[in-house]
Amino acid sequence: MSRLQGLRLFVALAPILLAGFGLMSCSRDQSALDGVRVKADFEACRTALLNRRADEAVRYLPQNVDDYFASLNSGNPNPPVSKTAPVVPQVDLLLRTALSEKVPREVRPQLTLETLLQRLADRGLLSTKQIRNLSIGPVVVQGDRASAELYFQGRPLPVRLPFVKQAQIWKIDLLAMLPFAEVLMRLDRAITGKTASEQVTQLVRPLPIL
Repeated sequence: MSRLQGLRLFVALAPILLAGFGLMSCSRDQSALDGVRVKADFEACRTALLNRRADEAVRYLPQNVDDYFASLNSGNPNPPVSKTAPVVPQVDLLLRTALSEKVPREVRPQLTLETLLQRLADRGLLSTKQIRNLSIGPVVVQGDRASAELYFQGRPLPVRLPFVKQAQIWKIDLLAMLPFAEVLMRLDRAITGKTASEQVTQLVRPLPIL
């Protein structure tokens, strides 16, 4: 290929190459912007909890968390399996037992995730000290999902906080964290030799009545 032919080819491809670089730049800019929004939405949720505003805090939790809670609170020992809910039998048992033993029976029919959070806040059962000391670090965005390093008192925790984007809000994907809790419960039983029932009893007994 002559220099002239090479020059002509470059001129022909230049718009395509520039467009490609432009798309890459836009993608990086969007990812950086999403990272800023993830941190802003995390702070908004944290502030709502500190201010005891459950109605605001639940805006930063995805719908599947509310659906999961409603399923647990229904009293059905074998609730329908949601496609978005992870398989965490021991966590399920722990939460069902806590609801059964610590929430008055007359309250259960009207209990939603929002009213539960509000009852916890009104009774001073949300640890504002711990919530105040939580923060997130660098954010990784992949489409409508993201994750961030989680810190307590400036020190990294051994878990990344997952987010999912819904209705232009980056919401904390709590259900994605349940398998981690399931593993921790399994490890605890392996170390202590407790049965699943003994473990749940030990965790639920000290909880206050709601």
